[in-house]
Amino acid sequence: MKLILAALAVPAAVLLASPVHAGVDEFVDEINKQNIDIGMYNLQRYNLPLMGLESCNRLRGGMSYEQTLASYPSLFGDGASVIRIAQQTICPGTIK
Repeated sequence: MKLILAALAVPAAVLLASPVHAGVDEFVDEINKQNIDIGMYNLQRYNLPLMGLESCNRLRGGMSYEQTLASYPSLFGDGASVIRIAQQTICPGTIK
């Protein structure tokens, strides 16, 4: 029984993870394409996906757009555009 559950868990995890990964790739592409100011993240661009994921985590966790925006330090650049693009690419279900 445990073997069957383990065998089912791996494909389920892959299926569930794929759309998020695609959304994160789109997020990074859009940030780069639109030349969005990402402030200090320019020094560590490999962390760029985390900006989008964190925005979505905050929105899914119950924070409003305004609260999410207010929680971004200005040293991270144009938070409004980052959140907007994250919503469009990673977590469209949070758009109200």
